[in-house]
Amino acid sequence: MNSVRLTKTPYCLLIIGFDEIVSNKYWTEIQDARQQGLISRVDIVDLETNRKDVFSRMSILGEPGAQIHFLAGESTVELQESFSQLHEDKFEALCPLRVYIATEVRWHEWYLEFFLQRGEDVLVEKPVFAPTVDGVFDPSRLVSGFDRLNEIARRTGATCSVMTLSRYHDVYTTELVDRIRQFSSELRTPLTSLHVRHAGGVWTRPFEFLNPNDHPYRFGYGMMMHGAYHYIDLASEVLRAGLLENNHGLLTFEATGFAATPDDYQCRVPKHIDQRLGPLSEYTDLPDDAGPSFGETDVVAAIRVRDARNGASVLVGSMSFEQSTTSMRSWPDLNGEWYNRKGRCSLVSLDATFSALYSVHVVVYDVPIHGSTSSEVPSVERVDARALIRQHLNAAVLGRTEYFKEDQFEGLFHSNSNRALMRAWLRDSETKSTLSSHRTTHVMMEALLLAFRCGSTVAVNL
Repeated sequence: MNSVRLTKTPYCLLIIGFDEIVSNKYWTEIQDARQQGLISRVDIVDLETNRKDVFSRMSILGEPGAQIHFLAGESTVELQESFSQLHEDKFEALCPLRVYIATEVRWHEWYLEFFLQRGEDVLVEKPVFAPTVDGVFDPSRLVSGFDRLNEIARRTGATCSVMTLSRYHDVYTTELVDRIRQFSSELRTPLTSLHVRHAGGVWTRPFEFLNPNDHPYRFGYGMMMHGAYHYIDLASEVLRAGLLENNHGLLTFEATGFAATPDDYQCRVPKHIDQRLGPLSEYTDLPDDAGPSFGETDVVAAIRVRDARNGASVLVGSMSFEQSTTSMRSWPDLNGEWYNRKGRCSLVSLDATFSALYSVHVVVYDVPIHGSTSSEVPSVERVDARALIRQHLNAAVLGRTEYFKEDQFEGLFHSNSNRALMRAWLRDSETKSTLSSHRTTHVMMEALLLAFRCGSTVAVNL
């Protein structure tokens, strides 16, 4: 893990990709860092095709004081050449330079390698990258590709952090991961059971899988490399805290599972139900090859961690990452200015058990809050988040006073944890979400994705 380094000289911040997440969620943090004298200038790079959207977001922010550059080109090679020339003309002489990569995921790997090779400090949005072969996502390269990027950073001295949800989250980190780490360390006993479920509550209609450039299913990656990354990362943190940090032998992660894809939509959501949202302005059925070539929408898997020395099953469990669950969506077409444009209403359930000694069950769920309305159908003014944590203990054996404990949390805002990570990175003090700490996440992701694609059990060394 990289140590905390204090930036002595104001730096130039380069933002690659300026979507609504950057403008709505992080711009205040960036401006605060500028006002404190940490940032001397801000440059934004985006595609020429996004010019209208970028300036629209800028107009809402008022006078952001950023220099904006657009890349022109039709092919990947042309865009890469355009950026390389822009970097040589505008950024190469800037020192120190810090880079925030927030562009569409299929560009992450190229930008990461570009800046890590130069020893720059980088923050990249999750997922870290999505390796492709002939323009199609290839999950078999996740671990090897990650190791290659991590080795470049190690060799050049570049620091890299990953923007994800759980690492600075009050409930996930303080109430769950830290508690599991303490229990495992004190009792010197391994985590033996892990069950994770994320219900995304997203309603995506068939036409909407075809054209979007922000997370396009047509390039072969689906929700596992999108919203599910947060919770696979959370599971990896639980696994590290409860098992890996106190186990010095070789362990393997095994998974077997099933998935639903966009072409299953018509079977799972009958047309008369879909039409309750109203007609789409443009309704198009999915192509015949949407199953094998498009990314997944829902995944369920059984998992096991084995000791490679003796074949023992150390941990068993399950993982479920489903986006096609109960949604708030009631509108036919997607509004490009809405962040929650598909009506997401999330529920996360995680159960971690230490054999006969201790278990902790965490449920974090969204609660739609009704706004004022004159119609019979309630409108949603906002979405709050709440959490419930239940602990079961073998009090007599452990020498504790309670067999059961329950805590509730209200008024949670998941974006606070993202902002806290951004705040730490802008101040050069981010240590909880370094690139190297995301390796276990990529091991688990590769095994889960390959398992349902090949229809058999897949094992990857942890």
